Amino acid sequence: MRPNAPRAAVLTLAALAALAGAAAASGCAPDVVVTLVAVSAPFTPTEVVVRSGEYELRAAMTTGSFQSGETFGLTLHGAAAGPYTVCVAATRLAEHLGGCSSGDLRWLGRNDVTVHLSSPAEATAPPPDLRRPFNGERVGNVARTESLRPTFSWRVPPGAPTGYELQYSSAPDFPDTPATTTLVTAGTTYRPSDALPVSNKPPVGTRYRWRVRALFADGSGSAYSFVRFVHVGRDAHDFNGDGFADVAIAAPGHDSQTGEVRVYFGPAPDPAAPDLILAGGAAGDLFGQQVAFAGDVDADGFADLVVGAPFEVEGTERHGAVYLFRGRAAGVVSPAPDEIVQGSGEGQQFGGALAAAGDVNGDGFDDVIVGAPAPPPAPALGGAFLFCGSCAAATGELLHASGRLSAQPPYQFGFAVAGAGDVNGDGYADVIAGAPLQTDGAGDVVGAFGLAFGRANDVTAVPEVNALPALADRYVCGRDAGEKYGRAVAPAGDVNGDAYADFLVGAPISVTHQ
Repeated sequence: MRPNAPRAAVLTLAALAALAGAAAASGCAPDVVVTLVAVSAPFTPTEVVVRSGEYELRAAMTTGSFQSGETFGLTLHGAAAGPYTVCVAATRLAEHLGGCSSGDLRWLGRNDVTVHLSSPAEATAPPPDLRRPFNGERVGNVARTESLRPTFSWRVPPGAPTGYELQYSSAPDFPDTPATTTLVTAGTTYRPSDALPVSNKPPVGTRYRWRVRALFADGSGSAYSFVRFVHVGRDAHDFNGDGFADVAIAAPGHDSQTGEVRVYFGPAPDPAAPDLILAGGAAGDLFGQQVAFAGDVDADGFADLVVGAPFEVEGTERHGAVYLFRGRAAGVVSPAPDEIVQGSGEGQQFGGALAAAGDVNGDGFDDVIVGAPAPPPAPALGGAFLFCGSCAAATGELLHASGRLSAQPPYQFGFAVAGAGDVNGDGYADVIAGAPLQTDGAGDVVGAFGLAFGRANDVTAVPEVNALPALADRYVCGRDAGEKYGRAVAPAGDVNGDAYADFLVGAPISVTHQ
């Protein structure tokens, strides 16, 4: 305890790096152990938020009241490197407290960040909630200059702000760069008067980062919002980065069900002459049973492609596999996969469903959701598996297992999977999976879907399940016996314009809604 501690409640957070095996333990990056120390007056922390660039971790606190000198440790799995901004919310008696501070919590050694918890009149106000563009959203086309003016929008935060400060830039070191555009606006929307500069060379288009804070009449400002990124002038299906969408067509029955995928580059593909052919490995693999553009898993500006081979054999077991092909400039693209992810057991049908998940854990890299419906006798192997696209530096894997959703017994959970968009408006992409054989209380097969909200790497879960909960955040069953609710799922965009993503769930044999 400090000899001259201030009277206000104070929380000290220290980062201690594990020197050996840290990267392996977290799956993505070294673990950081954050120690909370009550330096002065007793209080009850309710939430700790740690931000670094596009990385954000939120930890809900349920530890009860801290007395002076008491400590509590949290482990941040796969955290991003500092410097960090640390924000704490707490209560003292009936009074709500809050505060933010910044500091460099380095991996080696120990550096402290002290957050002074003040009453609302003195505290740093909470930042505005961002609306659109969604994190990782793609807007505009280089062929239409007017479309390269994205509209930034956010919600009014508490505290009666008089204006807002918006910052955006295409520089990777945003916001600590002279290239950052900073402007003040009175309203909660802003659209640039001119088109944002974008690259006209592969990969066409440019990634921009942005954030907002509220301004108040007394000259103070809120904390900055979570940093979002938006692709301006970049298409989600542009495999060769030339500014035109491309097409991938699968033929899983080709060559005794070895399978192949034919890729055609825009703008004017020749159906008789694919620009690239991706081939399966062996007869019966059904390579191409599922194929999807994966977003940009390595953040190099090119769209990537994933292909499922749900009956591929590894050793003596037919458990399936998923192939990743990285996008590259025309003339450089290769028919060889950049990575192959194998299933884990006989009959799993890993890769039986595939979809781009968006940026589920908020690290700036797109993720992939893989379904393994695992019909009997292998239901225990089934589920929807999330693979993070940001782990290459730490693990050497372009796609690293980062979570699994499951539902037992054999409901075929993972028969259909999709990136749902940001359904709850927290800045993280969410994912959805269907279980068309889910039974209800009466034992009737009605089907169901599970929705999992994206989040920063979970501080409470084991490293292997650090971006998705073991069970869905929302699990909804069908209405009618035999309707197979959840046999198909898909994102729907923002149907009603409320800045929350919507999604679709199919029930092909519904009686209630024919």
